[in-house]
Amino acid sequence: MGTGIGQRVANAAAALSGAYDVKAYGATGDGKTLDTPAINKAIEAAAAAGGGTVWIPAGNYLCFSIRLKSNVAPHLDEGATIIAATRWRAAPAATMRPSRMRGTNIRISDTAIFTTA
Repeated sequence: MGTGIGQRVANAAAALSGAYDVKAYGATGDGKTLDTPAINKAIEAAAAAGGGTVWIPAGNYLCFSIRLKSNVAPHLDEGATIIAATRWRAAPAATMRPSRMRGTNIRISDTAIFTTA
């Protein structure tokens, strides 16, 4: 699967700043749209670059499993909330994945809020 120009620009900007903004990868933070794919894309991009900070700005992010990677630090701004999605609210069961946490040197900012809706 190819990478579009917008994605390449987002990756280049992240490499220069050291932070990967999930909104540049398609996250909305509106609490209604499933943001798991965008957040996981930002994490994958940071991991592919050898690590970095995945920036999650203020907003409500509806998510299934977020796949953390080695040397990647998710940073949730004040006012950013990860909302645990359920099959009934967000997507068909085929899109659900089991939780995974693998890797080393994984940090989550101390302002993080994780909740269920």
